[in-house]
Amino acid sequence: KNPVWSAVFQVVNLVNCAYVALSPEVFGTSILDQGQTLGGLGDSYTPDYALLETLQYFDLACVGVFLFEVCVGILAFGFIMHKSTWLQCSGWHKLDFAVLIFIGIEYGVAVIGYRSLSLRPLRLLRVIKFLMRVKTFSAVVSIVRTFKEGFSQVVVVVGMMTFFIATFAICGLNLYQKSFRRRCVWLDQPIDACASDFSNGFLGGWGSACNLSTYSAAHTATTVQKGGQIAVTGGFPFERACKIYLNTSVGEFDGVYPMDPFGRYHNCLHSDFSDWQRETGIWNESVSPVVQQMCEELGNPFHGFVHFDHIGGAMVAVAMAAMPDAYYMVVNYALESEPGGTQIITWLIMILITCLCTFLLLGLFVAVVTGTYSNVRTIEATVAEEEMSALEKTHPELYKKQMEEKEKQRGNVFHAGPSDEATAATAKLRREIHHPLAAPGEAEEDELMTGQMRVIVQSKWFFRFKTFVILVHIFGMATDSPTLPEFQEPSYYIHIACNVLFLALTAITIVAYASLGAFFKNAANRFELFLIFCGLIGIAVDSKFLLLIPALRVYMLMLVFPTTEALLISAVVTVRAFADLFVFFFVLMSCFAVMSRYMWGSEIVDTTRSNYSSYFRAMLTLFQVFTGDSWSGVLYDSMSAKPDTFGQVFGALFVLVWLITANLAMVNLFVASIIENFDVGATIENIRKPGNIAALREEVARFWTIVAAQLPSRKKRPRKKVVDDEDIDWTHAGEGLPEDQMFPFSHRKKSDLGEDEVSSPYSVKTSTAFARTPSGKPINRIERVESGAGLSARLESPSKGAGAKGS
Repeated sequence: KNPVWSAVFQVVNLVNCAYVALSPEVFGTSILDQGQTLGGLGDSYTPDYALLETLQYFDLACVGVFLFEVCVGILAFGFIMHKSTWLQCSGWHKLDFAVLIFIGIEYGVAVIGYRSLSLRPLRLLRVIKFLMRVKTFSAVVSIVRTFKEGFSQVVVVVGMMTFFIATFAICGLNLYQKSFRRRCVWLDQPIDACASDFSNGFLGGWGSACNLSTYSAAHTATTVQKGGQIAVTGGFPFERACKIYLNTSVGEFDGVYPMDPFGRYHNCLHSDFSDWQRETGIWNESVSPVVQQMCEELGNPFHGFVHFDHIGGAMVAVAMAAMPDAYYMVVNYALESEPGGTQIITWLIMILITCLCTFLLLGLFVAVVTGTYSNVRTIEATVAEEEMSALEKTHPELYKKQMEEKEKQRGNVFHAGPSDEATAATAKLRREIHHPLAAPGEAEEDELMTGQMRVIVQSKWFFRFKTFVILVHIFGMATDSPTLPEFQEPSYYIHIACNVLFLALTAITIVAYASLGAFFKNAANRFELFLIFCGLIGIAVDSKFLLLIPALRVYMLMLVFPTTEALLISAVVTVRAFADLFVFFFVLMSCFAVMSRYMWGSEIVDTTRSNYSSYFRAMLTLFQVFTGDSWSGVLYDSMSAKPDTFGQVFGALFVLVWLITANLAMVNLFVASIIENFDVGATIENIRKPGNIAALREEVARFWTIVAAQLPSRKKRPRKKVVDDEDIDWTHAGEGLPEDQMFPFSHRKKSDLGEDEVSSPYSVKTSTAFARTPSGKPINRIERVESGAGLSARLESPSKGAGAKGS
């Protein structure tokens, strides 16, 4: 508990981790190698043995301090007997003890002379313990707890995945054993001397042989191209698997499949063979001049690791189909190497692998990780609420102070709870976008703002004009291309005009605020000012990069529609949570990258770009596996670089553990964070309600109504009188009717089921049917239609309440 000792332990831990991480890059060799180079530095590297010895003692000193820290903890709390002992009271103590065991194993195997295994990079995991002490990255606690709470469930899902993969692998062993080895290869073929015009005398004499002016019969000799090369076919992987058939009875496959010079039947170029049979009418002959290929065993694909010859290779092949990577190659090899009725079984197996392994079990990974993360965040929120309640009772002043700090951080810090902080941040961001001048705490400054500028900024037309300028600017950027020279000069002027307009709009916004301080409190204002600065500097220095940075304003177009606006705001709020996840992910990936540098170095740099030749290259390779892109290629290259079985197994475990940790666990943590900050209900509500397009349409209709009212009105044509009583004038609605006039009236309305309900006719006075305003204008409007039974009318009333607008 002593803060001095705690600080010493933390500093030594960070220094040791930095040394472990930088050792392969700076010194190029492992301390335990005693001067032996990592796998790819080359013989030209000459190590400084004195420096290496010094660094070895430095590493031992750091390990000694770490051992002292562990021993002090064990002596203070006890080791393992009950829950309050050192090993059981904290998960970090378990990590420290595991790292200590790894250090012992590493030095132990070095003593016996095995230096191909280095567990030293696992020490980097202790950096996470330091990050959890930093307030900025306090959300890392939730991530670590999620891994801890969900570990057992993830192990169960991995076990289920392994069981399913093993089951399908056993099925594959019975169907495709030794099948992936076979390929179609070329037979020996005669080639004319003048097959190509090598006029430069290639291979001595071909140039003269192909000179038609000196052509003679002696030049008709042919050469034989030796067969055995893989027949190149259209489409990746540019080769074709095949099957060899052997007769079980005399002439069983004669005329069914072509036969090679060794008397074996095969299905290479089988379609060409069938076409030749139809053209020649020879149906019982298997030797055809059009078939210049045969089937041979050349070894399994993917460095020989993908096959169904034994359970290990079979599980790798099924895993490629379960976690889709080069899935199509496994399917094509299976279909081509075992044609006929087996293809139906192949399709069934592949469909089952996709449904059970890809959809079901990988979906369980999503459910486990997202559910565990949600539970952890809920528990943290409950505990925090209970602690604040207790603090309110015991220390009211401290409680008030912490609540004030929490309110200041709301919308910017992603720590307190699973939904309340995200909701508050979303509300704050939406308020800053739509009501920037009505932010809390600025009401007292209203009288200091320019009233007219405030009205302009809060106007809908201000936002619409700005949106129009953004569209014009985006068009200018899109047409500013060397392939469109006629648009380059107009695009340049568009850049200037739009940036000036944005500057003017921002100036109006600044005037509308009380001060620059109030203006800069709004994150959207700071972002807009940054884009204007980049645009103007880009024009001044003629920098294409700076000119294109304002293209980020395209995201403001998402504010036009409520649904996309909600999605954009949720994405912005999630950035803070992503930052904590990214820090944790970066530390974890750095640990694996450093380990790969110790294990492989530059061993596979000549075979693939996805290698571990440097720290940044290793990080790129691991990021590739994280995205799930060609992870199987990294797996096979890592395995093939090791000559012994132990090294190949360790290489496979290294890539697979990183794949499960990164692609399945970490990716789903990102998904869980998005779900936590994404308000599904609000999004659905935004989809239902009309957006800005409908509002703009109503605005245009209202504007046109005002304009139309100012135009000189045309004289209305008198309507045709369609009533039985010729003495009543119906030209104007309700005018000319005696107040005591009675006429039949029926009320029609829509029922809840959408059907018309018509009341029985009853007599209504004209004074009731056609009430008037004080000015004498009729309130109700009536449309007269001809009816066989006297008067039939349609009445629309603007009155409120029941019966409003009934007809």
